[in-house]
Formats: sequence, structure tokens, C-alpha cells
Amino acid sequence: MNRHTRSFRFLALATAMTGLLATAPLPAGAAMVSTDQALATLSGDADRATVLSFLARGDIRNQMVQMGVDPDEATERVAGLSDEEIQNIAGHIDELPAGEGVGVIIAAAGLVFIVLLITDIIGATNVFTFVR
Repeated sequence: MNRHTRSFRFLALATAMTGLLATAPLPAGAAMVSTDQALATLSGDADRATVLSFLARGDIRNQMVQMGVDPDEATERVAGLSDEEIQNIAGHIDELPAGEGVGVIIAAAGLVFIVLLITDIIGATNVFTFVR
């Protein structure tokens, strides 16, 4: 009986400690969000949607496949870019001419190269050997 009492006490103590740790108050961090920060987040989402819609175009996807780039992987990498990087890329997409041609193909190739280069620099991938 003594052995069972010790086991029960140990189990009761462990359960009580777990309960106390589980219900302990955690520090909460809160701060005011300025209008500029909220608008920057919305703008970043819109820019990301612009870049993703550009990459979703059939002609751009075909060009990426011809260059040996997996379009789905490029889309995943765009999701990993910061808001500043996305804003920079989206700004260049808006400046491009609307018609199809060599310029659009070069711009798409440049965009893919920049995305791959940035993700390689931050260490998310290892595509280019000259980036270390």
C-alpha cells in the first residue's frame, strides 16, 4: 500500500504542476498599429497578388518552363519574399508595356532571376553557385 501511495502522490504532484504551468499567464504584447502600417500591409498584399497574377499567365509560365524554372517553385518563392521586395518587383511590372514581345519575355526572365537570386541570398534555396 505504501508503494501505491507514493506513486499516487507523485502522479498528483506531476498533474498539479502541469496544471499550474498550463494556466500560468503568458505575457501579451500589444501595440498600436498606425494607419501607415495598416495601409502598407494592404499594399503589400495587393503587390503580391499583382506579381502572382503575372506569374500565373500562360505565356510567362511557358517561358519559365523553357528556361528550366519550375513555375510552382517560383510562385512559392514569391510567397517568401518581404513586402519591400514584392513592392519593388510589382513596381517594375506596372512599368512594362502591355503588349507581348521580346521585352515582356526579357522582363519575365529578369523577374524570375531576381526572385531566384533573392531567395538564394537569404538562404532559402541553393540555385546559383556564385551566391555564397
